[in-house]
Amino acid sequence: ATHLGLAAGEVHDPEKSVSAACRLIAELTQSFQDIPDPYERQNFVLASYNGGSGHIRDAMALARKAGQPDRIWESVSRYVLMLSTPAGYRDPVVKYGYMRGTETVNYVDAIRRRYAQYGGQNNSVRAYREPNTSARLHGYTTTATPQRSANGNKYKTD
Repeated sequence: ATHLGLAAGEVHDPEKSVSAACRLIAELTQSFQDIPDPYERQNFVLASYNGGSGHIRDAMALARKAGQPDRIWESVSRYVLMLSTPAGYRDPVVKYGYMRGTETVNYVDAIRRRYAQYGGQNNSVRAYREPNTSARLHGYTTTATPQRSANGNKYKTD
């Protein structure tokens, strides 16, 4: 909050918080200019807004190390999920350590679904995917419906 010019006493002021959030989104959008596709860049910005850009850059590094696309959210989201496992957060390319990746993957999926429900168009069929698709593609669940973890996250990774 301080980084965005929001004093500790102002975090509960809606107008000032929304203004700070807009500045953060603009900052994140600028920092992800290395992702050429606007749709994909939005996914990385949303993920960074929720989980921190350092963690998302760590997941991108893990994807690169594994020979996977590091500028496609569907690919990188798998590595975001891995950051909650020792094999992920202890990897030498990871600088920011552990993160609760399911929260961030769920957040991006929820925002994309909500946008589609509001009638938003992303000029791509990627704008909406069935709930649980990402986790199912990454082997985190094998059922057709989401499995809730103990803390209520949609994607069960344990």
